[in-house]
Amino acid sequence: MSRQVAEQTVLELNQRLMAWHQFLKEPAFARECYRSRRNSRNNYQSLRKLIDALFKRYGRLTVLRVDLSYSKMDGPYIDYETARYHREQLCETFHRHELFVHLLGYAWKLEWKPQKGFHYHFLFFFHGHHVQEDVPHAKRIGELWVHSITGSQGVYRNCNKNAENVYHYNALGCIDYHDFEKQRGLEYIARYLTKIDEYAEMLVTGRKFQTSAMRDVPEGPRPGRPRLFPAYRSFGDVDFP
Repeated sequence: MSRQVAEQTVLELNQRLMAWHQFLKEPAFARECYRSRRNSRNNYQSLRKLIDALFKRYGRLTVLRVDLSYSKMDGPYIDYETARYHREQLCETFHRHELFVHLLGYAWKLEWKPQKGFHYHFLFFFHGHHVQEDVPHAKRIGELWVHSITGSQGVYRNCNKNAENVYHYNALGCIDYHDFEKQRGLEYIARYLTKIDEYAEMLVTGRKFQTSAMRDVPEGPRPGRPRLFPAYRSFGDVDFP
């Protein structure tokens, strides 16, 4: 690179940097930052309320986390509309596929990475007395995504596999209402799923996070056998380091 070309390159880079700093001062940018933070807080509260409601109604949940994405060859070329269509197709199967007969609730988060492209983090809550084999069940959901939903363009990660050795606070698999240690892990999962993804915020104007509809908690005493342990308390009330 000649001196003249180098000086011109430095000048252009400085101009872009100044423009970037100026943009950060614009009121519109500040409003977008505030909106993103507000949405993140609201999403976190929605997921917490869903989990709290499920534990108040059911004594045991089986929690699955499956990350759904696309192959290295296809991922960079999958646009948002295609990814959204695949996600909608998957959610439609919740009402008719035998895999989801005992599904009690779910949440999903859309993210985007330069090399990976669009991908989804799915959190599933199943009735713990009916679905106990979490790793095989998560695998079947991943295979459904790969073969039936995306036509072999998709790939998946079964986060339940070897979860006890992967996550410091493991909140996957069967969780009883009195297992506050695993509920501690749910707090971290909730915060991770609802954190701001800057790439997706810039690329997508549509929905990037959603929880299933809230299940009503019946008033009065809980039906069934009395619980042997202290009443369930919201995992959000547990002390964290």
